[in-house]
Amino acid sequence: MNKANLPIKFSIKMPLYLIAILILLLSTSACKKAELPIEELIHGEVYFMGNGLDENPLIQTLTDTTELQPYLDILVNVEALESYTDISVDLTYKLTLQTTEETLSYDIGFDLGNKIGVAHDSTGYYPVPFEWVDLYLDAYRIPEQFTHLQPPSFTLMMDDYVISTGLSQEWYLQPTPSTLYPQFYSIEGYELRTMETLDFTLTGLFDRTIPNQIRISITDNMNPSNVIINDYELEETISTSVFPNLPKPKETGDYHYEIECTWDKTEKGYHGTIKYMFNLIIEMPTTYQLNSNEIIPTYEPGDSMAILIKDAKDLDYRVETEAFTKTIGLFYFDENQTDLVGLIPLNSRTKAGDYSVMIYRDSTNELLDSIDYTVIPKEFDSQQLTVSSSTASLKSSENREKDNAKFGDAKSYSEGSKLWEDNFLMPIDKPYRISTEYSMIRYVNGDTESSRHSGLDIAVPEGTPIKAANSGYVTFASDLIISGNVIVIDHGLGLFTSYVHLYKIHVEDGDFVEKGDIIGEVGSTGYSTGPHLHWTVWKNGVYLNPWKFVEEDPLAAFSN
Repeated sequence: MNKANLPIKFSIKMPLYLIAILILLLSTSACKKAELPIEELIHGEVYFMGNGLDENPLIQTLTDTTELQPYLDILVNVEALESYTDISVDLTYKLTLQTTEETLSYDIGFDLGNKIGVAHDSTGYYPVPFEWVDLYLDAYRIPEQFTHLQPPSFTLMMDDYVISTGLSQEWYLQPTPSTLYPQFYSIEGYELRTMETLDFTLTGLFDRTIPNQIRISITDNMNPSNVIINDYELEETISTSVFPNLPKPKETGDYHYEIECTWDKTEKGYHGTIKYMFNLIIEMPTTYQLNSNEIIPTYEPGDSMAILIKDAKDLDYRVETEAFTKTIGLFYFDENQTDLVGLIPLNSRTKAGDYSVMIYRDSTNELLDSIDYTVIPKEFDSQQLTVSSSTASLKSSENREKDNAKFGDAKSYSEGSKLWEDNFLMPIDKPYRISTEYSMIRYVNGDTESSRHSGLDIAVPEGTPIKAANSGYVTFASDLIISGNVIVIDHGLGLFTSYVHLYKIHVEDGDFVEKGDIIGEVGSTGYSTGPHLHWTVWKNGVYLNPWKFVEEDPLAAFSN
């Protein structure tokens, strides 16, 4: 038999009761840890055991008894547990305690998700207060260790192209309820992207958690007060991290994008706001369009043609056509001043045939483009009108000169922007009777020479209310010898309407009237054979067919 396996024998004989007492004392001393007085605990140190560190930094030195006492009560003088529930350790610290006799060493780990702390030494495990981690995190700040709490990466794609964005970040890491790490960061430089098409898609991608809210604003760099889009609500996403079809401008311009993403304060351990920025210039090629949906634009005598110069780079354009030989005024069509528009009036005597609109670079006389159009024939009825000699005498040369002097500049200036809205109203509510149509060929008292009627004669009783056919400024509101009481309204872009032979006038020069406002009452003043409203539409010395304006806004084709 191997001697090492032999049982130990005692040679000293003792009474049985002494042996029992000895066994009890030995058993007690083996089960209970001897308590260490605070006086014998003289020093302590806490080290952070971080990932990827060359050295484990000392984060806390314990010398005062008030600092050492919790460690004495919770670790040194407490029995260790043989085992402990498995936890997911996020942070680990090393604690050393120097006593008068020895050095004690503990590993302390914290499960941030479940808010659990536990220490470990060679004898077992010890629950520790979770609040200790707040003391450690405050003593030694380690935001770089919380990679899962850092802001997600954002990528902005224009089709397959990655746009470099600037950013302004206010981010807060909150690994515990009592620990907050602010992270303020900005990138000033960002990309200026230029496109010559609107045929592109903007997509935002996050590499992980998506924000709770995304606000998008697009402003005009040339006019910052002009906000194109603000507080845009995103459509339903394709996945949890992809935001497709972000909004984009619809026309040429210089734009500034801001995409503000907000992560709400939650239990996730982070919250904040990040604003991503970039600039986008859209330079669409200049195009030219007439206000007709026909393959070859077609018009009638008395129509108002219109031309749109889309994405004009400047004002250096001149438009000409054989059917109208006067200067064709061009005006900005929108507030962004990217498009030009001009009205081209066709006289009721315009001959049928094929014509062209020519667009020139005004400064160089370079022909930029031409658009063919057709004027189709239109027959106008004739009318025999009989008036009294006293009424006929009103149209004397002397009276014309007096009226012209008083009428003065009523149509010499027009606002450079479109004041009207959509199609025009009939200025008289039904029931009414059209006593004379537009451009009717009129013979007075059997004369062989005829004249063309400049507008519509709407026969209704005297005193019938008259509405403004559309919005604009009153440029004349007074009486004339031949036309009687007259109101003229400027609707912008050189377009005017006149209301003639009124009984009463309810507006004054300079008033702005809204579409549908009551401006006067029907009468029979001046050269008139009975109560009616003579209503005309006028542009650049040409009287146009009012019915066409009632049917449709002459610029409606350019609205889409």
